[in-house]
Order: sequence, then structure tokens, then C-alpha cells
Amino acid sequence: MLINSNEFLCLMQKENEDKLALSGSWKLNAKNQVVVKCVSDSNGKGIPGKKSWRARFEGLWSVAEEKWLQQKVTPVFCRTYRVSDLPR
Repeated sequence: MLINSNEFLCLMQKENEDKLALSGSWKLNAKNQVVVKCVSDSNGKGIPGKKSWRARFEGLWSVAEEKWLQQKVTPVFCRTYRVSDLPR
């Protein structure tokens, strides 16, 4: 079952005690499908020197079929967090 992005963000914060940062968009297209583009980061506060990972998720959820039609996770990095990794 798909939950809306606000519920998902609250769920992530509660389950992971605010350890994950999540940004992106969830948009409904003309075919009643949800287009999801998100970036998640284990070091949401951007603390340099902390072992961290960042990944990008892109997916297409069919509301009618209640299943993912497309899904792709792309690792961005997994290493000690650097000051240069902070968003600009």
C-alpha cells in the first residue's frame, strides 16, 4: 500500500529516530500513477567525518494495480561524510 509523502516522511523519522533525511517529490500523472523521485541520506544533519550513505530512488507506482511498475535505486556514495557533500 502506498502512503502519501508526508506520512512517509513522518514514518521514516519515527522508525529511524531522525537518522534519515529524505527529499524529493511524489506526483500523480495523467494515468493515475505516482511518479516518485527521492534522495535519502543517512547523515541528514551533514556531520563531517561520520560514515554515511546517500542514494537516489526513482519509481512509478500504479494506484489501480497497487504495485511498482518501475523502480530504480542508484547509490550516490557510501563513505565518510565530507564538507563537500553538503547541499549547495
